[in-house]
Amino acid sequence: MDLGVTGEGGWFQWSPDGTLMLYDVNLGTNYVVPTTGGAPVPLGGPGLHPSWSPDGSKVLYEDGLNLFTILANGTGVIQLTTGTIGHGDPAYSPDGGKIVYANGDIWVVNADGSNPSDLTPGLAVTNVSAGGAPVWSPDGNKIAFTLGSSTGVVEVMNANGGNLTDRKSTRLNSSHLGI
Repeated sequence: MDLGVTGEGGWFQWSPDGTLMLYDVNLGTNYVVPTTGGAPVPLGGPGLHPSWSPDGSKVLYEDGLNLFTILANGTGVIQLTTGTIGHGDPAYSPDGGKIVYANGDIWVVNADGSNPSDLTPGLAVTNVSAGGAPVWSPDGNKIAFTLGSSTGVVEVMNANGGNLTDRKSTRLNSSHLGI
């Protein structure tokens, strides 16, 4: 399928209903393209790590410092966070009500940007972006993240930040990847 978008990158993500494709070109220029063909719709920008809201109506992304949402039709950009330290690797909760992201620690904010909460105060998660973005469990009750790209340790905690002792120490190496 020719999506009608050229450039380097090639990161794709299907919309939840399968009718659209989110495409990241040149590591920061994002488009939404109908999977049946048609013109690509540019999504503001520049945006990194774009992802769909669970209902497919919005795209969540970061600009290197802050988090934003934009409607899937390319309009309605809303800045969710402000700061001088990067808010990275955002991900919607399964119900779409919250967003988890890395900012030194692991933070959760309501999907409208209100009520930011540091779930790991003092942990000072380093290099989370390089090591692995925070992600929600399918039921939304847990969040997993890594302490950094070189540790290979996956931390798991309750979605409210509690019970960080549920650690899963798995050091990935080339043998896990079959190389």
